[in-house]
Amino acid sequence: MENTSHYDSHMSSTQPVTNCSNSTACPLDEADYIRLYLGWRYRSLCESVILTSIYATILLTGVVGNVSTCVVIATNRAMHSPTNFYLLSLAVSDVLTLCLGTVSLCASACVCVRL
Repeated sequence: MENTSHYDSHMSSTQPVTNCSNSTACPLDEADYIRLYLGWRYRSLCESVILTSIYATILLTGVVGNVSTCVVIATNRAMHSPTNFYLLSLAVSDVLTLCLGTVSLCASACVCVRL
C-alpha cells in the first residue's frame, strides 16, 4: 500500500501536474503547488506539545543553572577573581541567549499547529 499524504487524498485524479512556468496552463494555484512539492507547513498538536515541553525543559534547567552560578559568584567574596568574573559574564550571556532564543522557538512551535 502506498504512503499517501493528507493532501494527496484530496487531489483529483483528473488534474495533471504540469510544469507551472506558464500561469494559464497550470491547474494548481500557488498554495496547492507549494503543498504538493514542499509538504504541509504545520505540525500536529502532539508534535507541538512535545517540542514545547523539550524547549521549556532546556530553558528551565539552563536558566536555573546559570542564575545559580551568577548568585554564587556575586555573593561569595572568595569567588571574586578574573576567571570567575569571566564565568559570570558567560552565565549572563547564556541566560540572555536561552531566554531570547528558546522563547522564540517555543512560539514558532506553537504557532504552526494544525488542529
